[in-house]
Amino acid sequence: MAGFAFSFAVIGLFWIGHHSLFRRILGMDRSLMLLNLLFLGCIAFLPYPTSLLSATGDQTPATVFYAASFAAAGLAEAAIWLYAIHIRELALPGVPPVVYRWILLRILASPTVFLLSIPVAIAQPVLAQRLWLLALFSALVLRRLEPPEPDPRPAGRDD
Repeated sequence: MAGFAFSFAVIGLFWIGHHSLFRRILGMDRSLMLLNLLFLGCIAFLPYPTSLLSATGDQTPATVFYAASFAAAGLAEAAIWLYAIHIRELALPGVPPVVYRWILLRILASPTVFLLSIPVAIAQPVLAQRLWLLALFSALVLRRLEPPEPDPRPAGRDD
């Protein structure tokens, strides 16, 4: 049950981050749609490693598989953002570069934690699983360090 709760929290962070990204993306093209489908496919896959980890507990292969699966979802989200900001017509104009970098840092924090836990999992799977809490902690810390940015809504729009 703890594995489900943790996975739910991380998937919830992905969902919140995904909405935040698309608040700053004005347009869509085929490549962005394909990257988005890749991300959504990774998210849809996450119940499988969650179930496997819950069934096997502290076994190294399940721990590594879980970490790699969650890292893949985070890297897919980073690919969406990197693509959107490098195709300037897709990103919201007027956003300071520091905000673009902060968003990328926020996206990469979680997959970095999961990727760094993989070598730890080979020796100490339970310790690796505890390290995953850093993904949640980093999300809270980075939220507090968010730089100010202009209102992303077009002028005259009251949402």
